[in-house]
Amino acid sequence: MNVKQYIGVGMAKLTFEACFSDELPVKTYPNTNTGLSYFFRFASSLQTLSSSDPAVIGIESTSVYHLLLCMRAKEKGYAVKLINPLITNKYSQHSIRKTKTDAIDARLIRYCVMENEGYTFTETPETI
Repeated sequence: MNVKQYIGVGMAKLTFEACFSDELPVKTYPNTNTGLSYFFRFASSLQTLSSSDPAVIGIESTSVYHLLLCMRAKEKGYAVKLINPLITNKYSQHSIRKTKTDAIDARLIRYCVMENEGYTFTETPETI
């Protein structure tokens, strides 16, 4: 059986929150090269042996803060889907509780990418 791994990422200027599964707590990483190294190391440790497909990383489009993660993920062979904030806002309106935190956003973004929302990040350093 081939199981696809989905990761939801809520970006901010200095940090980002990553949701790897429903069972694991949301993890916080610095939005730096070092933080990205820790993120990718943890993500690859979770990659199931039965899956030859790379994980799909869903990231809410946030000004320029998401670009470093998108570029590094693409270089490493991950599929990257950018989610419009209007889409995540629409999904969040289905919740009974109207609380908004970075951890909740990361879980919501993961759910959005599992529902095939967003578009594939195809930018290159030249086009950026």
